[in-house]
Amino acid sequence: AESKGTSSTLSYILLCRAPSDIYTVGAIVSLLKIENVLDLCVGSNLCFAESVFGTNEDARRGRLLSEFKGKDEGFELYAEAHSNFLNPIEVGFQLGYRGLALKTFKDKTGDEALFNNSSIKMEMDYSGAFFYFTTAIRL
Repeated sequence: AESKGTSSTLSYILLCRAPSDIYTVGAIVSLLKIENVLDLCVGSNLCFAESVFGTNEDARRGRLLSEFKGKDEGFELYAEAHSNFLNPIEVGFQLGYRGLALKTFKDKTGDEALFNNSSIKMEMDYSGAFFYFTTAIRL
């Protein structure tokens, strides 16, 4: 009898720290204004992220030090409620979702970051729900 081979793939998640600078540009629209109480708003932002990831891998003969940089874009969608009775000061709460992942990290020679010299590219995902307590001075 002839035996046919099967193949399977194994995916894993490696948790590591890669601090990122995230810049946002967007717009907010007031949906409901209750005088001398609060404003209910919705907004969206474009996100621009820059991150640096450093490795300190244990190679067979010494240490392997590398630094990889990544840049990418994403979005944020959110709802906000803020006070309008403390003019000109506003206090608020924001709840939203960010979709932002850095898909490619490269070193200074242009080589992509790979996990343990495998074919798995390193990616960092900053997506997920968020909330902020906000304060502002309305001009």
